[in-house]
Amino acid sequence: MEKIDDKTAFELLKTFSLFEYGLKKIGYRKSGNDDVAEVDWNKWYQTKKGAILISTDQEVLGEVAYVMGSPAKKQIINENGNLDWKVVDVLEADKFKVVKLVQVVKTIRNNLFHGGKYSNDYVSDPARNKKLMTASIRILREVMKLDKNLEDEINDAEASHYS
Repeated sequence: MEKIDDKTAFELLKTFSLFEYGLKKIGYRKSGNDDVAEVDWNKWYQTKKGAILISTDQEVLGEVAYVMGSPAKKQIINENGNLDWKVVDVLEADKFKVVKLVQVVKTIRNNLFHGGKYSNDYVSDPARNKKLMTASIRILREVMKLDKNLEDEINDAEASHYS
């Protein structure tokens, strides 16, 4: 079995955490259990409802086509109580919608972060893991550019915490 590329995995987790940090910093936050600050995804989704990712970067468009054309599966617990996988449906009309893109990227990140990428039962094409992670990083970076305040917060945090 091909191993997960540590550098790409770290880059995805870093990029996603910066994205979440930036969203909380600019007001898309709520209080979770024990008053833990969480991203208010529903609030952010509502403000981006109908927003389309428009890019002239052919590589980004290719990444979007790849991720949305064969999206990652979501790890679930099936009716028998066992771990299983569910296909994430992506309608053709949703292919460039920002909310759906971020939801698919969240699934990819969650599979990595919460252990879904370690299952021999699921990984039929291990090389796809790196491609999905790389595409997710590029897509998140494009989405960040849609909001100047978000982009600025992320750039400031990245500059002060990463070399």
